[in-house]
Amino acid sequence: MAFIGMFFVALLSGLSWVVASVQWSREYARATQLMDEKLDTIRLYSWDQINTPGYIQTDFVATFSTLTNGTTTTASGLIYTGTVAIADAGLTEAYSNAVKQVTVNVQWSSFGRSHSAQMSTLVAQYGMQSSWTGSAVSFGRRTG
Repeated sequence: MAFIGMFFVALLSGLSWVVASVQWSREYARATQLMDEKLDTIRLYSWDQINTPGYIQTDFVATFSTLTNGTTTTASGLIYTGTVAIADAGLTEAYSNAVKQVTVNVQWSSFGRSHSAQMSTLVAQYGMQSSWTGSAVSFGRRTG
């Protein structure tokens, strides 16, 4: 009888771990989606816009929403806060003043724990698209 009791305790522990892992994966996937969205919009800005302080919004807030029965609901008040930082790329080459590093940080709390994720990319003033659109071009360097 003790063996059956231990079996059910182990089974329930395993199931609760799986549910928590799936929830954390969903939260992290949403954070990744938010960071990717912010980095993707950078390529739409011109070099002058990227270098104009205050032109690009540096702080943002987003929610974790789910679709249930055709209606969108916010999942248990889960809120992501984030920052977008544009800085010198830290290069020493002659073209260093034509390259910026854009870093997006996202933080959120769930189940009493704080979580964070970060992505960054380099943006160059003169890139392949500049002859067609006048936009700066980014090339990826992501961490997270």
